[in-house]
Amino acid sequence: MDSEFHYYITGFLAERSGFTESEAATIAYASDYVDYNCQAYEIKERWGDSNGYCNEISQTP
Repeated sequence: MDSEFHYYITGFLAERSGFTESEAATIAYASDYVDYNCQAYEIKERWGDSNGYCNEISQTP
């Protein structure tokens, strides 16, 4: 997990690139969030349905 880079540097660069402060914060959050993606979630359209979506784990604690 590297919040110093993924959040702060990305947010700084986004602002310097012309994004608003709010947009830069969203970009920074999304960049940092992958460091905390250590849980798989399965999302179904309907209860009991075998089709669905499962996210890929991008980080392990």
